[in-house]
Amino acid sequence: MSRETRTLTVLFADVTESSRLYNQLGDVAARNAINGSLGALVDLLPRYKGRLVKTLGDAVMCLFPDADSAVDAAVDMQRAITALHLGGRNMQIRIGLHT
Repeated sequence: MSRETRTLTVLFADVTESSRLYNQLGDVAARNAINGSLGALVDLLPRYKGRLVKTLGDAVMCLFPDADSAVDAAVDMQRAITALHLGGRNMQIRIGLHT
């Protein structure tokens, strides 16, 4: 029985202070801001050969074929989020990577 192995990089990104966002904006506005943020992150994936594994509330889990692509995507995600002003606020994310 032959087994193929390959190395992938997992990227996990979540919107910071989402609980406070819900308290300050209310459920609908906060959900819209979070969905807009996550949508901006997911839109970048094809550029770096990434794929969405799943969304988890205020976070996304993605896979990349190599660490360089994941790090490049993470940098671009930070830039994209910094440019967003959703719900009248500047959005921020935290990103973790594992290869």
